[in-house]
Amino acid sequence: MATTFILARNGSAQIGTGSAAGFTSVDAARQALSDGSVPAVTGALGFDTSGLAALTAPAEWAPAATAPPARAPRPATAQTIAETTPEEHRDRVERALKVIDEGTVDKVVLARTAELLLDGAVDPADLVSSFLHVGREATAFGVSLTPAGRDGHWLIGASPELLIRKQGNVVTAHPYAGSAPRLADPDADAATSRRLMESPKDRSEHAFVVNYLRTRLAPLCTELDAPAEPSLESTGELWHLATPIRGILADDSVTALDLAALLSPTPAVCGTPTAAAADLISELEGPRDFYAGTVGWCDANGDGEWLVSIRCPGTGRRPPHGHHVGRRRHRRRIGSGRRGGRDGHQVPHRPPRTGSGLTLTPTASPCRLPPAVKKWRPAAVRGQIAPGTPLLAISVRAAYRRRVSRAPDPGRGSGRRCLRDRRTGGPSSR
Repeated sequence: MATTFILARNGSAQIGTGSAAGFTSVDAARQALSDGSVPAVTGALGFDTSGLAALTAPAEWAPAATAPPARAPRPATAQTIAETTPEEHRDRVERALKVIDEGTVDKVVLARTAELLLDGAVDPADLVSSFLHVGREATAFGVSLTPAGRDGHWLIGASPELLIRKQGNVVTAHPYAGSAPRLADPDADAATSRRLMESPKDRSEHAFVVNYLRTRLAPLCTELDAPAEPSLESTGELWHLATPIRGILADDSVTALDLAALLSPTPAVCGTPTAAAADLISELEGPRDFYAGTVGWCDANGDGEWLVSIRCPGTGRRPPHGHHVGRRRHRRRIGSGRRGGRDGHQVPHRPPRTGSGLTLTPTASPCRLPPAVKKWRPAAVRGQIAPGTPLLAISVRAAYRRRVSRAPDPGRGSGRRCLRDRRTGGPSSR
């Protein structure tokens, strides 16, 4: 049977093979887990977790498997077949800034997208192995999107960010928000880390995410520990502000799938307040599909683990006509937070630090990467990212918010006003 799901790090993995059942909604998967008809559910929830899901009950479930071997990315040639134009992106930014000025949202996270057509088919398992090679500090994943009607399509990546993990009645989260590049010079690198820890803008952005998670988890927990101060952590190429969160559930029948649907998307990939920012993103970009949603698994006991689905290309087959038969199409998005300022035309400062599992080489029809990527490329020459770090179709995700921004009030949650929850129709403190 073919692999339909893999989540791997540090030599261990959770692997699903075959498909006993497929689900396109959280409710359907929740019911199957509740009545005991399936041992586990794996897959992906979209950016809008109330919308289309790609969830599989694997025919065979191995929650304690050995991870596949890490392999260096293979060379590939590609050409751009679609991308967000600079003019379109500038228009989106200007419209977003106007909404911010009106006070509807405090922050919104926008994305640019490029699609590449590769010269040959790509094995999803090979891509996951490549992600294990280039993203050793992250968790590599591969998810079949077949249950969502995307036969042959996969979401593959290496996410550094744990959205939620549940074991018994214990829940943990480890949000990242606020980052800076690692530098080769030790003194400069240390100075960069200090500036990040002292940055009011980065600390404020991090507080938005932590307070959002605290506000949503607190009603479900008898105990919830979220340190007041973030810690400084490194994923090899980036310094991050991070906060470990741990809670004790009042009702351990709440499942990891329930929690993933409740918490995603976070302000780090959406904005603040969440509902208003998500509506604005939908208006400006259209549907985000499975980008910036969550991927993971949940077993019949309710235990499981879900990651924020960032730093991940989507792969799929091009319609079989002309010379594109058998070739693979990829859509790639990599996070890139912009801190402060109001000039939406500037390129975010953070380069793509996590590889896509492929190393692109020029062709007769060269890949026209977005301007941001062209400006990022010299960073590899300067040694800020390892030589050969692979790139695929790139999208810039950049945060825009008020020039003068206050840190969120822990007593009020991360939003400015009470909105109606998109999922329940009830009031939300976002």
